[in-house]
Amino acid sequence: MTSSRILASLGPQFRTEARAHAWYAVRVDAESALANAGFGPESDGSLRPSTLVGRKPLWEIETSAGVFLVRRFSHGGLLRFATGRRFLDPTRPFEEIRSAQHLERAGIATPEIVAARARGSALTGYELDLVTKRVEGAIDLGIVLALARRGEVRPERVGLLAAALGLLVRKLHACGFLHADLTPNNVLVNKSALEDADPKLVLLDLDRARIVASPSDTERRDNLRRLYRFVARREERDGIALRRTDIARFFEGYDPGGAQWKSDWRAIESTHARASFAHRLGWALESSLRRTNEAR
Repeated sequence: MTSSRILASLGPQFRTEARAHAWYAVRVDAESALANAGFGPESDGSLRPSTLVGRKPLWEIETSAGVFLVRRFSHGGLLRFATGRRFLDPTRPFEEIRSAQHLERAGIATPEIVAARARGSALTGYELDLVTKRVEGAIDLGIVLALARRGEVRPERVGLLAAALGLLVRKLHACGFLHADLTPNNVLVNKSALEDADPKLVLLDLDRARIVASPSDTERRDNLRRLYRFVARREERDGIALRRTDIARFFEGYDPGGAQWKSDWRAIESTHARASFAHRLGWALESSLRRTNEAR
């Protein structure tokens, strides 16, 4: 789909414009706040580095409507040295808005997107940005696992969060949503859930997600396998955070009727055990190249 068609599909809550070297979509109710802070189709305003933990650096801008986070798309691995922040496809941040709208209709929480932007040209490539409202009082599940590993989260709370995550993934698959990077780092939970509150999960980073009519078993298990692989790799490296009962609680949330979780689990675990040399080489390269402020 072309940028102009995507812009037109975002709905009346967004005002959109396409300039010679910039495409921009902004929520009508946030436009003046962003404009007054100097952020627009071709201007950044007073961006500053964010103190929030992320796989890649985050930026933020303070406005009259609150603090907004700016995620600047960038390549990972070896590609980042060749292309930096330049992308061939200018539609990705606008597709992320469409993905968020799909999840909203399914009752799944994501950070509210207030603006998306692509600057550049087909010849030079595009720099892509996504602006969201900051989610206050939340922590990502990657950090929660690190805390659990150090004994700083009660075991019963870890089990409760595992069940909540299973329910979230169940809802994702029920609405045909296949997250491209389904890991604990991309799920926020209210900090109060580490003590005594009910968990409220918020899904992050919808870039490159796919929406299908009904995920096949292969598609579901690929999504589950990525989640399991992330956790297993860190447990191999840093120590155990999850008990077998926590994994069981996850599948209670994902498959409450118990009809398919055993076959899912066997497929996921056996494939992980046969992880290819290429996978392990990629993991090693990722670790050696990564420069991040992650505390996970």
